[in-house]
Amino acid sequence: MATTEKTPVALCTVAGKQALAAYIDMPEWGAWSASFDIDADTAPPVGELVDIVLAPQADGLAKVLLLGTVRWSAAWQGRSRLEVIGGAGGLVKLLPARAYRQGPVPIQLGTVLADLVGEAGESLAPGVQSAMSADPYTLPQWVRAQGTALTTLARLCKRFGLAWRVLDDGTIFVGPRAYPDDA
Repeated sequence: MATTEKTPVALCTVAGKQALAAYIDMPEWGAWSASFDIDADTAPPVGELVDIVLAPQADGLAKVLLLGTVRWSAAWQGRSRLEVIGGAGGLVKLLPARAYRQGPVPIQLGTVLADLVGEAGESLAPGVQSAMSADPYTLPQWVRAQGTALTTLARLCKRFGLAWRVLDDGTIFVGPRAYPDDA
């Protein structure tokens, strides 16, 4: 009687390496972050974009795929420890001041957001710029003070009563807080 052996499938992989320990914080709003111990002699370098696959299936499909940037990493005795933040890691980048003034048409929030995340090396989620480019999301003027992209994003969202978060794919969503109706 022959036995059929199945190849074990890791519950979580980071940059293609099996996670030995994982902690993932997925807040309702803001950037997700994670800490991992992985089975690797060398740690991914700080600043590297890594993919995190949760519960990969034998057929190669993933239940959850996260894209984030290594913020800290170190190797020790055949394993590596790292911290990852959702997205490209640019929200902490210091950006110069910038002024927007109304021309023939009001300034669209979508334009300000696209400039902000673009200068930080991040990407808006599909549909955000167009959704934030109509009333009531317009400004007669806007001055971005020198500071981190994160601080400016929080100021813009507070001004319009919006919220933001880094999605699983590393893009940034901005929009109104919405909750499903209770059944």
